[in-house]
Amino acid sequence: MKILLISNSLTHYYNQVLSKLNEDPEIELTVVIPGNGSQSVGSGVYQESSGINFKVVEVHERLLFGKIPCMFGLSEVLHREQPEIVIFVIEYSLLLALDRRLCRKLRQLKCKVLIKSIPFRIDSFDKRLKSLAGSRLLGVSLNPWQWLRKAKVYLDRTIYQSVDAHLNYIDAREMWSSYGVAAERIFITGNSPDTDKLLKVSAELGEARNMASFNPFRIVHIGRLVQWKRVDLLLEALLKIKPRFPQAELVIIGNGPELDTLKQQAISLGVAESVDFRGAIYDSLELGRILKSCSVYVLAGMGGLSINDAMCFGLPVICSVCDGTEAMLVQEGVITVFIGSPKGPFASSKTSTIVGDTVTLRLIPTSDVYIEPVIKTLLLIVNCGVSIVKLTLLFKKSIQSCVTSIGAPLFKSAPPAPWTHKPTVDGSPEVYDEIKKVLVVS
Repeated sequence: MKILLISNSLTHYYNQVLSKLNEDPEIELTVVIPGNGSQSVGSGVYQESSGINFKVVEVHERLLFGKIPCMFGLSEVLHREQPEIVIFVIEYSLLLALDRRLCRKLRQLKCKVLIKSIPFRIDSFDKRLKSLAGSRLLGVSLNPWQWLRKAKVYLDRTIYQSVDAHLNYIDAREMWSSYGVAAERIFITGNSPDTDKLLKVSAELGEARNMASFNPFRIVHIGRLVQWKRVDLLLEALLKIKPRFPQAELVIIGNGPELDTLKQQAISLGVAESVDFRGAIYDSLELGRILKSCSVYVLAGMGGLSINDAMCFGLPVICSVCDGTEAMLVQEGVITVFIGSPKGPFASSKTSTIVGDTVTLRLIPTSDVYIEPVIKTLLLIVNCGVSIVKLTLLFKKSIQSCVTSIGAPLFKSAPPAPWTHKPTVDGSPEVYDEIKKVLVVS
């Protein structure tokens, strides 16, 4: 089964999942990336190409109309690689309407076409149309650019309906239904780093509280230093808990455009001596040593993947309503606590108080003997092995399904034929039986 992933990046954590997926003898994976970099990749996103076992093909990316990222030469890549399944990250989904050579080649090869996306970044169809409602005269918009943006919303809907399946790591069926995408075509794999590797490192490091570096009043955060991560709220929260816990410290792991601003904020608040900016860390052993020396992990803004990292090293989690990862891993009041949403309480001045009060409760000495088994149980829900099993099942199911209309002229094609299985919570009725075969619940 030859699979072609058209991606805008080679992120270190997803490389690990793809490499494990490619170890399946039935799968041959090739990843296509822009050799000149992509404008659609966020600032500070770490990429690497070492340690992978799949083939990488580089093509050139240019911005169409100065805004739409387009890869050139994809039809030639398809002709050479002859894939059965082609996965587009959503940033390149417009190519399915704009690149006619690509569409003809997809139709010629009878490829199954999937779109991989991060749903929390996508507004519903109705919400996008409503946001374009501006000045109108006799019901007609006076802004010609709004006509183009509105046309793109409808074009997106046509593309989303035309592909064989959507690949997500959270349940976004309600959002996709606004575009007319059937629930049967939405598959949820979970979002995960290589948890097998992290858990192995955690076991090698041993019990956290036996380490000389452990501080029961040390808080840690992992993530790119960008505004929507709301690390500024953690600094304000630290100021609020210092009177009760003078030993409290905050470790911040990550780099990004907000680094200098956050350092200056720490100085202004008078907590700079209790804040340790460690920079970005991608070595699992070094990351584990730091996490094992801390007492609690806090995510105040958007994010989610770092929750897996923290839990692999035995840390309880305090987080906002993030990218959906927390919905699978976080159990309110057990070892983890929700503190609101970046779009709700986090938009107000009360936010740092909410964070501070929650962290204060967590720092009060308690018995943690129940934490480790609960974390292990939760990690069985979302881990690298589960993601790979779900991906493999999806690809096999794609090959078995009938050929759909992608590659034919979008506005003349019939809607894709329905899949022959009933949708479940993740779109695959067999998935849990398959997972039981590869996971041992201890």
